[in-house]
Amino acid sequence: MTMQLEYTCTEAEMKEAQSLNLQRQCGGGPKWRSKVIYWAFIAIVAVLVYLRFKMEIAPEDRIWFIALMMVVFIALQIFKRKTRRKTDAVIRLEISESGLVFAGDGRTTMPWSAFSQCLESPALFVLLNRSKNILHAVPKRAFPDESSQNWFRTLANQPPGVRTASASDPIVPGRFAAKGITLTVQWGFRDYLTRMFTSWRTRGIALVIFGVIIGSCLYSYAHPPPDAVVSPGKVFLIMMATMIPMLSAMFFLVAFVSWRSEKKFVEPQQVALSGDGIQYAGSDASGLLAWSTYKYYLENRWAFFVWNPQGSLWMMFPKRAFASRMEMEQCRDLLRTKLKASRWFFF
Repeated sequence: MTMQLEYTCTEAEMKEAQSLNLQRQCGGGPKWRSKVIYWAFIAIVAVLVYLRFKMEIAPEDRIWFIALMMVVFIALQIFKRKTRRKTDAVIRLEISESGLVFAGDGRTTMPWSAFSQCLESPALFVLLNRSKNILHAVPKRAFPDESSQNWFRTLANQPPGVRTASASDPIVPGRFAAKGITLTVQWGFRDYLTRMFTSWRTRGIALVIFGVIIGSCLYSYAHPPPDAVVSPGKVFLIMMATMIPMLSAMFFLVAFVSWRSEKKFVEPQQVALSGDGIQYAGSDASGLLAWSTYKYYLENRWAFFVWNPQGSLWMMFPKRAFASRMEMEQCRDLLRTKLKASRWFFF
């Protein structure tokens, strides 16, 4: 049996999908319990921030600190609005006993074994990938009747062993051939570091921290305390000598934790770059993504990145995966032709 659906996810449905995932992260159970846990955590953090604000910020400096926080908050809201996923894109989904096929700018085939869990609400099915960091929302209103929903629910909630066995044509890396530049991509720890230090999200965090340090030191230099024991210049050097190693260690630790948590799900993937788009095949998915799926590209010393800020779509191709410098040059020419160069990669 095969079923074809066509739908558009609204912003409210995407928020509901995220709410279901948050509920799962809080241990499941009633929705009210996850909200209580969430707001209790927010309240505790707010109280701790307020206490530190009251104890460590002088009364005459508080208005500047609040103004800085407002500027950061507004900047984050603008960033969030610019990177918000489009909700008017039509999704064409083909469902069968072997898996799902998503069609749009390209075509992606995913077996049921690629999903670890199916969350459900009165209005939605939400499928989670194996590492549980990508959500696929399927509105129930897209189904023709309740029996089709029951059929989908049965397939989505199969035990992992049954899911694998039910795939009539399992996707295995290396089973496809395509014209163009072919490479085998498998991420390691250094690739997680490359992504982190290339992203302007990481750089932005570092710049904000250093900006606060420099601003506070400049203020101390302009308004030195009468009983100061250490000069503002010396304080600045001490703070920079402390913060730079701390930030570096923190970023390395975050990259390591992210790599360790996803290591067992990261498997080799065959990729082919051609004029038609990006063709790929792995154990969890295969398909062809047209170049119109992405908008920008970036090249640094270690990798090529392609991404689209709308919807947080991105890919990274480590340079060590290319067989020769000639292939890297062909990839560079292809990206120049199909996408726009940019330095603002922030995923």
